[in-house]
Amino acid sequence: MEINKDDLTSLIEGLSLSAHTKTECPMQERCTELDPDHFEEFKHEHLDTILKHYEETNELRVPCFLRAQYDTIIKQIKVLVESSQNENACGTSTKSVAEKLEAAWPYNFFLSSTISNKLAKNEILSISLVEILDKSLGEIETSAQINFCIDEVWLMDHYRTAGVSDSPILLIHGDPEYESTTFPNITAVYVKPEGIGLNHSKIMLLGYKDGSMRVIISTANLIQIDWGNNTQGIWISPKLHKIRDDKVLGTDSPTNFQTDFIHYLSHYQIKELDYWIKRLKHSDCSAINVCLVYSVPGPRNVDDMSFGHLRLADLLSQHVKNVNEADTVIAQSPSVGMFGPTKNDWAGKEFLTSASASIEQLINDPSQMHTPLPKFNFVYPTCKNVKESYDGFEDVRMYTMCKYSMYRKQKWIQDILCQWKAEKRHRSRCMPHIKTYCRVAGSAFAKEPEGLRWFLLTSANMSKNAWGSLPLNPRRTHFQIGSYELGVLFLPKFIFGTDLIPLSDSKEGPAFPMPYDLPLVRYGRSDKMFFTDLPTNQLENGF
Repeated sequence: MEINKDDLTSLIEGLSLSAHTKTECPMQERCTELDPDHFEEFKHEHLDTILKHYEETNELRVPCFLRAQYDTIIKQIKVLVESSQNENACGTSTKSVAEKLEAAWPYNFFLSSTISNKLAKNEILSISLVEILDKSLGEIETSAQINFCIDEVWLMDHYRTAGVSDSPILLIHGDPEYESTTFPNITAVYVKPEGIGLNHSKIMLLGYKDGSMRVIISTANLIQIDWGNNTQGIWISPKLHKIRDDKVLGTDSPTNFQTDFIHYLSHYQIKELDYWIKRLKHSDCSAINVCLVYSVPGPRNVDDMSFGHLRLADLLSQHVKNVNEADTVIAQSPSVGMFGPTKNDWAGKEFLTSASASIEQLINDPSQMHTPLPKFNFVYPTCKNVKESYDGFEDVRMYTMCKYSMYRKQKWIQDILCQWKAEKRHRSRCMPHIKTYCRVAGSAFAKEPEGLRWFLLTSANMSKNAWGSLPLNPRRTHFQIGSYELGVLFLPKFIFGTDLIPLSDSKEGPAFPMPYDLPLVRYGRSDKMFFTDLPTNQLENGF
């Protein structure tokens, strides 16, 4: 039996990565399955070993103790190879990563590649971590990963598959249980804000051998489950070319991305980031068309509009216009904080007021304080959504947080809840770890919404800790934020020079690739939120 070299390489890479995301077949070496779906679900170490030996020696050798199953093993290997060939011939998987990025312009917004759904995996706006590291985007000479949770061994497997495992890597993380290994090319720095704050941003900085670099901002931790069957959001910058020392001025974008990103990174006060700040200063960021919205831990004066939801409000009040009170602001996150006991508290008043800001409705104009706010909805999976997902209750519990004990204090949110539905992106069964916020022009329940006033992809969950909160006591003057957070804000002004981002292909440009379906689908009468502090049997049987 002969295997095409390209097919074998693709297959070996897939086996290497799936080893961390699939469970071993219960039958192990005794397995006789020939169904491709079985191999999608389970790994088979004896087959992996045979194929890797074939790659190294060009000899298909079946160990002596398996000779009785020789015919079955050969048939299983054929199934694996044919599945790999079909996958590479299916949809857009034949596109290089550079071609994918070109097709994603002007948004450069991807969802994570999934394991269990081939349609989601193969769509052109789906991307994996190995693809992000792919040499077609640039030959990596050094990189930095700023994140909350990082699994070094898992991460290095991806670097190794991409062929860059020897390059220097800076890890800035916020995981108190982080296990450092002995990789000589890794420098790890732990960041822990005071109190319950987290280093929650998810950033990749990739430095290429030609002197250019790229910035990736996402919602995914660098651990196995975050890149498996859930839904993550990833923004990838254009290639930022190196500029001469005497040409530094005039290289920022109209969105001030370079200035704001350096401002954000400087707040870490970590000497290992000085190299990247200098590299950013000498990179041409003029083609970037998104703004940055970020949070930095600590108390701020209430008139400081640089961070948290006040930062969002400041940008919207400068660049968004022609809004309508019939619009809908949608928040979507996998973890739910304290919204407040009534709709006139933090979420429904303070946060929504910031998210409703516009040129016509300045956030710092006292005369606008009583202007009607737009409709407000929150997208979060129901128990049924989670039960029918690829991951199920126990795995989703690992990347979601919503406590019934907290919900009992804010039951008004039941009126604004909408299900996780993503049929158009083939991800209804891929539970969200993505966090997004947007303003839909008109009703989000209309059959064909007009468009988006803005869209935000961010690491920030819907919580005071992430977004900040104004003082309830008038004698206090501080706006308090708990965590480091970072996101990219898509504004039509900077992308198309218009007031709306289209939701269907138009003369202005391509449709924005929403991660979930519009129109929204409200919770039904019997639908319950997925509560992570309730036992599985209670979630399954109702409560």
